[in-house]
Amino acid sequence: SNIHSSIGLSLPQNVYLMTFEPWKDDSRLIRFEHILEKDEDEILSAPVRFNLADVFPGNDIGLKEVSLSANQWIEDFSRMHFNQETSSDFLDEIERKVEKISTDSTEITLNPMEIKTFIITLNPTV
Repeated sequence: SNIHSSIGLSLPQNVYLMTFEPWKDDSRLIRFEHILEKDEDEILSAPVRFNLADVFPGNDIGLKEVSLSANQWIEDFSRMHFNQETSSDFLDEIERKVEKISTDSTEITLNPMEIKTFIITLNPTV
């Protein structure tokens, strides 16, 4: 067969690969979406964690998170801040949502209905 797939392990059932397209040089733009709402399913609506090293085996992976529109590195991205009274539950949820991935990690965590965008490089180790 002339078919080759770089994908090893399947993505979790509640994760959708929205974008996988050429970017600059040898990198790719990828977007992952947690497809379920918070209370939609007893099990699958929980936050999900997966490792890109399992999804793209046999590669050294470079991973950098960017804004949804892919025009800013996530660490340079600033959100608007509003002065209002909020409950601690709401603030805890916001803190979880802005959890950042370290640049040396290939592990991704998605909360329900969350979309994350990355620039990825895949360098074969074989």
